[in-house]
Amino acid sequence: MYRIIYVMVMITWWSTFFYCLQQCETANEKDPTQAIGDGGDSIGPYQIQLSYWQDAVEYDSNIGGEYEDCKGFEYSQKVIRAYMQRYALDKGIVDPVKMARIHNSGPKGYKKNVSVEYGRKFSDLWHQFYLNDEVLKQ
Repeated sequence: MYRIIYVMVMITWWSTFFYCLQQCETANEKDPTQAIGDGGDSIGPYQIQLSYWQDAVEYDSNIGGEYEDCKGFEYSQKVIRAYMQRYALDKGIVDPVKMARIHNSGPKGYKKNVSVEYGRKFSDLWHQFYLNDEVLKQ
């Protein structure tokens, strides 16, 4: 019973995490899968850069694929999970805002001033969708 509840909570947690990331990255895009940002350095709905993808695939070679696959939601989420495992979860960082800042600004991104505003934006979304008492009561 507890295992089922845990799995449901984790699915909800990751779904909310990905939703909030995508809103921070490409919410205004008509087709987020075709989004290109940072002067052409970032692609897809989560704006993943080549070095980010390389880090994730090096950490978990089971991801496979090619960098261009980061234009898809499902593949990008595998890449992000591996990156977060490597640079957040394996280091004891479980705070979703810190993880979002790592996504935005690299392995130590949660310590960088450049990611503070991104963290605020993510935090507002997180509290709206994951920690909203009204949503939890339904």
